[in-house]
Amino acid sequence: MSTRTAERTVATPAPSGAAVLVPSDLPSAPMTRRARALARRRRHAAADVLGVLVLTATALSAFAGTFDGPWWVVTSAVGLVAGVLLTLVLDRFRLPWWTAAPALVVVAALLAPPLTLRGTAAGPWPTPTAWATLADTSTDGWRRLLTTLPPVDGAGPLALLPFLLALVGGCAALMVARRTWSPYLPVLVPALVGVASVALGVVAPGGVVARGAVLLTAALVWGTTRSRRSVVVHTARNLERMATAALLLAVVGVIVLGAIPWVGTAQRQVLREHVEPPFAATDRPSPLAAFRAFRPVALDLADRQLLRVTGLPQGTLLRLATVDSYSGTVWAAGNATSTSAGGSGSFLRVGARIPRADGGRDATATVTIGAAWAERRELRIWVPTVGSETRIAFDGPRAQDRDDDLRYNLDTGAAVLPEGCPPTRRTCSTSSSGPPTPVSPRRPPSTRPSPSRWPGSSPRASPAGVTR
Repeated sequence: MSTRTAERTVATPAPSGAAVLVPSDLPSAPMTRRARALARRRRHAAADVLGVLVLTATALSAFAGTFDGPWWVVTSAVGLVAGVLLTLVLDRFRLPWWTAAPALVVVAALLAPPLTLRGTAAGPWPTPTAWATLADTSTDGWRRLLTTLPPVDGAGPLALLPFLLALVGGCAALMVARRTWSPYLPVLVPALVGVASVALGVVAPGGVVARGAVLLTAALVWGTTRSRRSVVVHTARNLERMATAALLLAVVGVIVLGAIPWVGTAQRQVLREHVEPPFAATDRPSPLAAFRAFRPVALDLADRQLLRVTGLPQGTLLRLATVDSYSGTVWAAGNATSTSAGGSGSFLRVGARIPRADGGRDATATVTIGAAWAERRELRIWVPTVGSETRIAFDGPRAQDRDDDLRYNLDTGAAVLPEGCPPTRRTCSTSSSGPPTPVSPRRPPSTRPSPSRWPGSSPRASPAGVTR
């Protein structure tokens, strides 16, 4: 039988003759328990942080193929780390959960402009103009992303969407993990982030099976680790474990089943396939309405410079506009209407690259749009193309804004700017010189006169490059 010595204090003589109190038996046991509790709490926090980082980052990887370049990964990583650090600060000072909402707004207002608005008119600095742009992108960006031909520029304004998902998802997941005892409840937040990423992504992002395996494995390991932190008396242990495992598999299965193309349906369903393009050229004036302005007798456009093109191989045709539908009175661009997203008259936003099949040799052409082109209402929305572009970019102080406004039609190879091309705007078009996608125009009625019999028609009178 062991005895414990009571704590006592003895006096020892000091060199100066004064008495100094020296503890003979330090209270080491209580201090050790507190140190162990603090170390255990830190280990739990580190495990939660690691679980949130792995699961949320894996869920966000569903944007692969949607954005181009590595910058969107950097932006998402900054948002995820910022959300996790914000939750740790709130947990350290024991602030209520609702304080996370205004804190997230402040963090996004400070970090998002330099990450997503570089090269835009709003500028990279946190200003009221930048905040207004961020607010607009936060509410309308999902529609713009779904109506843009992937891949989207990973350094552009639409990179705000994965940034916000990472910021809010990381903060919410860690807060649930730190403030609830349920071992598997925090897994729901990365699952929701994964569902949103899949819905906003492309049909075939790649790495689907690997992503699902990582999500399932990480969720099981994290949930099992959290379940060992407390001792609970179970009355129906086997039944509860089976129910918890079934719930976890159901949650993670939402991501896996929705991501694998061959499960459930022949093609994975994403929102991009069900959103109508926002712009159709059918309600704009036909470019052929300016036909008579090209006649020498008109002295309108006959002797004025419309465009200046450099860099194209010799013999390459330049498309000024594409009209392939005849209504009985006028040629127009396709048959798309405000309620129909199909047809060659509908245009999508252009991402960082235009998806094209490999073939042909690359050539970089520079097109400078003149004032005569920009002043004509019938012509100014059309951007001259070759028909097989892989990238179209503008230069100038508002180049990023023009790049975001550009629309492209994959069926006809035509491009438009809904607000019109400003004069002296240079368009740098990197394209493949292979043959463009053929367009089968609808034949007009036989009573319509041939263009060769139109009054005043001549080689100079016809706007060369207009595809009909």
